Amino acid sequence: MVDNSGEPGDPLINMGKNAELQQLIEAASKGDRTLVKSLLQQGVDVNAAFKDGFTPLMAASTSGHTDIVNDLVSAGAKTDLRDNRGMTALMMAASMDRPKTVKALIARGADVSARNESGSIPFGGYTPLMHAARNKNADAVNALVEAGADIEAKDDNGETALMKASFWGNIEAVRALLAAGADRKAQDHDDRTAQQIAEEIGQMKIVELLNE
Repeated sequence: MVDNSGEPGDPLINMGKNAELQQLIEAASKGDRTLVKSLLQQGVDVNAAFKDGFTPLMAASTSGHTDIVNDLVSAGAKTDLRDNRGMTALMMAASMDRPKTVKALIARGADVSARNESGSIPFGGYTPLMHAARNKNADAVNALVEAGADIEAKDDNGETALMKASFWGNIEAVRALLAAGADRKAQDHDDRTAQQIAEEIGQMKIVELLNE
């Protein structure tokens, strides 16, 4: 019996009937560039996916193997395919704090304005920038802003990337978003600003920064 207790995309679940796809996704996840190239040369479908929609490009992006990301895209991988949660490879790289991979995907045409499907849990309406704002490293935030990501986009709860960064106490991301012109007075569906959100959970350094 297959154990379905793992996370979406886990190579141990949802394998379907394609053992070669399993090999490709595992190789992309582990950074085995030689095996990835070999499997592609054998004709394994670069855009094939597990039943949950997890693709080889998503595996490489999640793990931060930028060289393999480039290899897969050069072999025809579509950058904006989505898994069953509405996540793209760019969202996954941003959420896992893989700034080099984020930059590579942007350079390869990944959609910086993509959104998780409304109602998806826990990321309903998230953009790649919102995913990046949850991390302490601002490199991915800066790359997405420079690529034209909408800094005022809101998720299902009316929260912006600045609110996400404020909630998580990610001061460098807050600085980067403010420098890009993020509206510190924007309000979520509960009429809270980024500063009020930070105050509620005791992120006082963020409060001070938002008050400057």
